[in-house]
Amino acid sequence: MLREPSKVNQIADAVLYYVKKIGKAKDESQWLTDPRQCKRMFVIGDITGGLRPLLAVQVMNVESTPKGPAYHDGKVTIGVHIVVDGDPNSESLLNDVASDVIRAISLNETLGGDEVGKPLAQSTYFVSYQPQYDVMLRTGFAVSTVTFEVTYEWAHTAP
Repeated sequence: MLREPSKVNQIADAVLYYVKKIGKAKDESQWLTDPRQCKRMFVIGDITGGLRPLLAVQVMNVESTPKGPAYHDGKVTIGVHIVVDGDPNSESLLNDVASDVIRAISLNETLGGDEVGKPLAQSTYFVSYQPQYDVMLRTGFAVSTVTFEVTYEWAHTAP
């Protein structure tokens, strides 16, 4: 029997779960957009295929601070990359999608409860929203990244 996935993967999967709910809620009036594709990605890779708006969840950094014997406070930086078609309205759409991403995660800051299960995080907070101009110039797509920091506790004997 395999052990459960690492805490970092559980956190990234929970973020993906919540961003997939954007535009799909029973009360659609709470959302500005309806992303067409959401997935985890190590790198954005080829963004020319697939449906847009695309949301790509990526683990960007992991830090650990010893708390006591066999326990640590962890911090994971998660990036949610947003890709939309490059056109005159793309900046407005990027801003609206970013607003929905921030809302989806802020409403679920412990990344737990409902269908995900027990809370995974002590807190999840929005850090930054940054357009990726270098990617835009190379690809013709409008791209930005919303960054969150997730704090959690883990034990040496846990994944």
